[in-house]
Amino acid sequence: MATLEQPLTGSQPATAASPAGRGGRDRRIDFFRGLALLIIFIDHIPENVFALITLRNFGFSDAAEIFIFLSGYSAGYVFGLRERRQGFVYATVELLRRVWTLYVVHIFVFVLFIAEVSFAAAHFRSNPLYLEEMRMTNFLEEPHIAVIEALMLRFQPTFLDILPLYITLLLGLAPLMALFRRASWACVVGSGLLWLGVQVFDWHLTAYPDERAWTFNPLAWQFLFVIGAFAGRIVVNGGSPVPTARWLIAPVVLYLAFAFVIGLSWTVSGIYPSFPGFLSNTLWPIDKPDLSPWRLAHFLALAYLVAVLTRGRERWFAGRLARPIVRCGEHSLAVFCTGIFLSLLGHLTADTFNYSLAMQLVINAAGCAIMIGLAWLLDWYKKQARGPSSGRPSGSSGGTMEQGVA
Repeated sequence: MATLEQPLTGSQPATAASPAGRGGRDRRIDFFRGLALLIIFIDHIPENVFALITLRNFGFSDAAEIFIFLSGYSAGYVFGLRERRQGFVYATVELLRRVWTLYVVHIFVFVLFIAEVSFAAAHFRSNPLYLEEMRMTNFLEEPHIAVIEALMLRFQPTFLDILPLYITLLLGLAPLMALFRRASWACVVGSGLLWLGVQVFDWHLTAYPDERAWTFNPLAWQFLFVIGAFAGRIVVNGGSPVPTARWLIAPVVLYLAFAFVIGLSWTVSGIYPSFPGFLSNTLWPIDKPDLSPWRLAHFLALAYLVAVLTRGRERWFAGRLARPIVRCGEHSLAVFCTGIFLSLLGHLTADTFNYSLAMQLVINAAGCAIMIGLAWLLDWYKKQARGPSSGRPSGSSGGTMEQGVA
């Protein structure tokens, strides 16, 4: 199994004698994916004081960009390996199988989410606008229509809007990979033009109810996903997706510093209205559904700087300190779905009791501990199921589409 680590740290293709040839795995991918899942959980809890220290308060992008980019990167990498080893048709079938699995998981999570929200609304009436806040009013008023819309991925209650985006993007990966083989840069340029069309002409998909726009517009977010898939494809071919030109570092750092100052000023202004939010009349709000150019540029700059700073330090991400977060990234689908329910439970708990700092600390700590504990449990079960005689290292990628899951 080729590794992600070797190509990211140099331009030489993997060989049988290299770590790539021994079936390693770039723990940086798992680490930042796991970190994104924990941040998403924290950010989803309303009025959460600990959300003030997450990425979204210190720049223009947040964990959603990490989520989609790494999903595209991993999916492109795994699909490329499948295609190289077993052919395009087999890789496509495996991809479609994974899309179906994600679709079934989404519907299952949707049903449980509906049950959780309905139970909370019936037994805890501390917040009369609870159903409206969860975007659930229409389901209770016309469930026969809402169920059909949910099966079509158009009904997206609060917290259940990113999996439909990912399913949609992953479904388009196979034809995209077919084009990548012949005109990779043309694919990226075409994807960029579609994203640009969204910015100029406001193209979007409609959702239920009221024909509202998707929370995450697939026509815009596909660009970030394609960039990630393109990077994964480069790694499969033995190259490095990270530019080596040193002159890039200065403008990247300057833009990140600019975004840091602006984003931090908005956060402080939200807490203390007398504090001026810099450029708030010009830039605020930065469009998230359509992936604003400010957000896209911020994430790409951040990803580039992180890739440069972590180059040659991959061993730390395989160490003991990083391992809990890495485990979350390895079992991202289960951890992500669990985080959805925990976010809702945390919101309900704080709403029912109080929003004191102590209560919020308990909610955040317990939620993160449960997500990490689930990842450890799944990893233990995976090792037990594999058995001692398989000779396969723990956490190896194995070429499965599980890597590509959010």
